[in-house]
Amino acid sequence: MSFHIRRIEPEDAAAMARLQSAPGVVRHTSQQPYQSAADWQQKLQQLSPSCHWLVACDAADEVIASAGLTILPQARCRHVADLFLLVRDEWQGNPSDLIVAIAPCLCVKCAEFTDPLRELPNIDPRYVHVRHVDLRAIADNQLVQEGIQCEHIERHQDCTKCS
Repeated sequence: MSFHIRRIEPEDAAAMARLQSAPGVVRHTSQQPYQSAADWQQKLQQLSPSCHWLVACDAADEVIASAGLTILPQARCRHVADLFLLVRDEWQGNPSDLIVAIAPCLCVKCAEFTDPLRELPNIDPRYVHVRHVDLRAIADNQLVQEGIQCEHIERHQDCTKCS
């Protein structure tokens, strides 16, 4: 299977609508699924210069994946970016083959809430320790539920607040 990578273009709107409507993509998206080609056309024509968006195309130049990084525009948030990746179902790999690297995140001590069970609906109570929540364990559990092997999860141990 061969593919090439290029910058996304407004002409990719229909392909992006198909890609984001694929069952394996819809299941994991945090965006509004089933957006029309017209919606995608508008979005792609208004891309910010801080959005670095690429597509992977097969030999027939059909979009098979999309990935990007958007740096937040607010002055106080320029050190933060959104990262996204969409891969068409038939090009997705086996989760058990993936190795996941996780950057620093809040430790249990720093992940403090007033009322975690109310503030985090549907949270498993076993991750709640009075007012503190083990967000790392929640993330690890989600990865394992998706088929990632525990020994394939690498985590930077620093906390983004106290380290």
